[in-house]
Amino acid sequence: MRWKSISVSLLIVAIVVAWMAGGNIGNEAVRVAAAEKEASTDQSAKAKDENPFLVTVRASKAQKFARQIQINGRTRALRSSSVKAELQSRVLEILVNEGDHVAEGDVLMRLSKETRPDAYASAVAGLERASKNYDAIKDLSAGGYQSELELLQAKEALIRAQQGVSQAKKSLDDTTISAPYAGIVQNISVEIGEMTSPGTVVVELVDLDPIEVVTFASERELSNIALGYQADITLINGEKYTGVVHYISASSDIRTGTFEVRIRLDNPDMRLRAGISSNVVIFSDNIAAHFQSKSLLTLNQQGQVGIKAVNAEDRVVFHPVEIIEDTEDGVYLGGLPTEARLIVAGQDFVKTGNVVRTEAEVQ
Repeated sequence: MRWKSISVSLLIVAIVVAWMAGGNIGNEAVRVAAAEKEASTDQSAKAKDENPFLVTVRASKAQKFARQIQINGRTRALRSSSVKAELQSRVLEILVNEGDHVAEGDVLMRLSKETRPDAYASAVAGLERASKNYDAIKDLSAGGYQSELELLQAKEALIRAQQGVSQAKKSLDDTTISAPYAGIVQNISVEIGEMTSPGTVVVELVDLDPIEVVTFASERELSNIALGYQADITLINGEKYTGVVHYISASSDIRTGTFEVRIRLDNPDMRLRAGISSNVVIFSDNIAAHFQSKSLLTLNQQGQVGIKAVNAEDRVVFHPVEIIEDTEDGVYLGGLPTEARLIVAGQDFVKTGNVVRTEAEVQ
């Protein structure tokens, strides 16, 4: 019985030793296979480096580029206002016609003065009397011959007289209606002999110098627009103008989700009228960009759009790029170094990190 137990124990030990030896042999086999694979890869890479693939490269240099945002717009008067009568009177004379250009201060029409000149003369005479009376009482008061109450009453009378002159003069002046600013007479609302009241609209005046072009930009377009940017305006009739962005709305239109953008341009002869459809091209600040063919664009393993190039060590590098603008002839790209050697032929046969031979593109 004792010898049987010893035999069983020896058998178990033999099995364990055999299993451990087999595991070590297996691990060693894995290590040997890995080493052989690594050596094969190194030899393959070394072979490639010793006999690099030939690619064609193009020397590309960044140039200044202004992004262009094209949107539609419409001209609008910078300001438009209704010129109103300030008093009740009769239209005596109209000195302008609809469509006339007027300067600031030009007389548009005159109303009947009626008794206003007499009222003004009477107010001036009353002011002279009140002033003399105040001066006299003031002198007597200084000598103790007039009371403080009498001096105060005389001063109040002088103030009322001054106010009377101001009111009479304004009433007389208001019979002459003048242009508050330079512009064009859009409409005349009264006729000679017609009665006016305070607030009666007599003339519609529009200011067209400078003039605005109003347009609406989407959220994406707005990210490339800023105050002061230059804009080229082409009217529906083909006339061209240049202006500057001077207003961007702080919030979007609740219905369209767009933002109002206003462009101001000089219009000294007021030849450009309000309400004309136009095409607007807004230019952003100059940025550095490479202009290249779309065929050079490729994707890396992460799905990024970019271009393969060759660095100073003749190794292939991948540059992710931003497509700034897409045109029929090519694309403007950002994200590249100022100067780069771009692979224009053979890029599909090389990978990032490969050493390559290069030849310049034949123009």
